[in-house]
Amino acid sequence: MSKRFYVFQLLVVASFTYAQFEEPVALAQKMIMEKNYHKALETIDWAIKKEPNNYLHYLIRGNAKEGLGNYGDAISDYNYVIAHYPNDETVLMSRAHCNYLSGNFLNAISDYEKVIQLNPKNADAFLNRGLILSKLGDDSSAEEDLTQSIKLRSSFLAFYERGNIRYIHGRYAAAVADYLEAIKVQKNADVFYRLASAYSKLGKELEAINYINEAIEMFPERVEYVMLRANLYINLGKYALAVEDLTKVCSTNQYDPGCYFSRAQAYHNLNNFGKAIDDYTKAISINDQNPDYFFNRAISYFNSGNFKQSLADFDKVSLLDPNKVDVYIFRANIHEMLNNDAAVERDLTLYLTYNPTANFVYKRRADIRLEMKKYAEALDDYNRFLEAYPNHSHALMQRAFVKMKLQNLASACEDLKKSEALGNKQASVLKKENCK
Repeated sequence: MSKRFYVFQLLVVASFTYAQFEEPVALAQKMIMEKNYHKALETIDWAIKKEPNNYLHYLIRGNAKEGLGNYGDAISDYNYVIAHYPNDETVLMSRAHCNYLSGNFLNAISDYEKVIQLNPKNADAFLNRGLILSKLGDDSSAEEDLTQSIKLRSSFLAFYERGNIRYIHGRYAAAVADYLEAIKVQKNADVFYRLASAYSKLGKELEAINYINEAIEMFPERVEYVMLRANLYINLGKYALAVEDLTKVCSTNQYDPGCYFSRAQAYHNLNNFGKAIDDYTKAISINDQNPDYFFNRAISYFNSGNFKQSLADFDKVSLLDPNKVDVYIFRANIHEMLNNDAAVERDLTLYLTYNPTANFVYKRRADIRLEMKKYAEALDDYNRFLEAYPNHSHALMQRAFVKMKLQNLASACEDLKKSEALGNKQASVLKKENCK
C-alpha cells in the first residue's frame, strides 16, 4: 500500500566554481528550475557546442536529462564531470539517484558510500542508501542507515520508512513511535493508515479507529482505509457499522472475496445467518480454494439448522486443508445431534490422530463408545483420560460402569467409591446397588 518516496533535487550548481556564467547557462538553469527540461536541453546543447570542455555544461545537461527521465544519458554526463571532479558531492548524489532509478542499485549504493566518506553528515545519503537496502531486502542495514539519517536530521521519510521496516518485522510499538514522529512533520493519510494497522496489531482498536478515521477523512474513496476500519469495527463488536463500511467496499471491489468474507462475518455475528451464507457463497464463487470460506459458511449453516449443508462444507474444508483439524470436532457435533454414533467416533478418532494429547476428546470418545457398547475401547479411553484427570468424578463413574460390563466388579466398585467421595450422588446409588 505504501508508496516509496525518494529524496531528489536537481542540482544545477556544482561545488566547483566558475568566475562567470554565460547567459545560456543561466537560462538553462532557470528552465530546469521551471521543469522546462526540453528547452533547457536545447539551450545547454548549444552552449556545449560553443565550449565543449566546460564541465558545468555537462552537469546542467545531466540535470535536464535526469528531469526527462533519460537516466542512462544523464549518468554519462555525470560520469564526464566526475572524471574531472571525483570528489564532488552534489554530482555523486545526482548520479546515485539516476543509478537507482535505472535499476543499478549496487552502483547507486557505491555512489552513496562515496558521498558518506566525503561527508559523514550527509543525511540524504544515509536516507537514500537505506531506502535502497530495504528494497534489496537488507532491512537490518537499512534500519541502521535510516537511524543515522534521523540522528543527522529528522525527516518525515526517514521516520516513515523506518516505521515500515519495524512494522514488517512485527515490532509494532516501535513502528507506532516512528509513525507518530512522521506525522509531526507531515500529516499523511498513508501514515495514519499504518498507525491504525500497528495499533490494531497491538490490540488497541480504539486508537486504531481514531487514526483510520483521519485517513478516511483525507481520502474517503480509498477502499483499503474503509476496509481496515470495517475490520476494526468487527473486532470491537460494532457489526452494524462494519456492514455499512463493507457494503461500500464490496460495491467498489465486486471481485474481492475478502470483502464478502468480512461482511459475512459481521452478518453472522448479527445472527443474520442467511445474509452471512449469501456473502460466504459470493466469496467462494470468486475463490473456491480458500478453506476458511467453507469453514465459516459451515458454521453459519449449522447455526441456521441446515446440518446437511454444514457437513458438506466441513467435508470440503477437509479436502482443501487436512490440517484444519477443528473440522472434525464440528463434524462430530453435527453427527451427535443426528444420533450417528459411528460417525462421531470416526471424527473424534481423526481429531486425536492430529492432537493425541487432547485428553477431553478421549473422554468424549469413551462416552460414545460406551453408548455403542464398545466396552474394551471405551475402557482404554477412560484410562487415558483419568491418567490426566484422576479426580474427574463422572469419568470414574463411567469407567466403573464399563468395568461392570467387562465383569470386573471389584475394580468398578473402587471407581464408584472414589467418585462418591468426590460428591457424585449417582455413583453413590450405583455403589449401593452393585457393591457390598
